[in-house]
Amino acid sequence: MRIDEEKLKEFEKIYNEKIEKSKPKYCPNCGESGLDAVVLYDVKPNEITVVYDCYCKKCGWSGEISPDSVANIDFQTTSEESEEVCCVCGHPLAMHIDEDDGWRCHCLGPDGYQCECFLRKNRAKGDITYYSLKKRVEQFKEELKKELKLLLEEDD
Repeated sequence: MRIDEEKLKEFEKIYNEKIEKSKPKYCPNCGESGLDAVVLYDVKPNEITVVYDCYCKKCGWSGEISPDSVANIDFQTTSEESEEVCCVCGHPLAMHIDEDDGWRCHCLGPDGYQCECFLRKNRAKGDITYYSLKKRVEQFKEELKKELKLLLEEDD
């Protein structure tokens, strides 16, 4: 059986463009970069399925991610942004992806399934930082101070 050089070059091009470049770069659990991903192939007649077997050294998460999975999105965040925590689910705000009418969390829960948190844009005043736990705690403290001040003034 003779190998067709043209088909081999085409496969190499597809492999480099699609498979290697689509390797997950961030852990879907903790959001950190440096995810170890090994390419696995499932070959069936007329079909080749590619899956990445992944392991995160930081949080210990392991699992399989397909190239078109939502968990394989190249998150464009900085470490400062990823420190902001969602007041609804507790995952990093950086792991909440814009989906037109809101931001959906793409972290995995302790059960291994995707978090069900969905932050609605129509409730947010501005951007996603409206849902920041740190911001909400600061707002609560300010409101509490105002309430205490009013209560103390009423007692006088």
